[in-house]
Amino acid sequence: MEKVITTHLFQGEANGIMNVFISNKICNMYVIPRHLIDDAIANPDIKLDRPAFYMLLGGTTEITQLPQAYIGHAESFQERVKSHKSLSVHGKKFWDKTLVFIAGDNTLTKVDVAYIEAKLIDKAAQ
Repeated sequence: MEKVITTHLFQGEANGIMNVFISNKICNMYVIPRHLIDDAIANPDIKLDRPAFYMLLGGTTEITQLPQAYIGHAESFQERVKSHKSLSVHGKKFWDKTLVFIAGDNTLTKVDVAYIEAKLIDKAAQ
């Protein structure tokens, strides 16, 4: 079965903020470089104040030399990412890009994204 994947480049370039979605699915994926998080939050076309599951992706670990990832969920990604962006003790320093998954029609609930987060963590552990 054919699928059409659409990529919207918000700044007109591939290394900026992107929205990637499949035409017959409700979930949108935003790819947001860390240094553009504030731009994404300020953009009225990007609805990051909804329940979301997300992955923070970044550099390799010193021990394994494998890329690092953090999988999470939030009732409002734009509020949650503030602590991840912080360079304080509680912030996540390793990441340089995030993948944020939200429902375009706002149908995902906190319970939905928590369930998806748990399944992703389980899959990543395998």
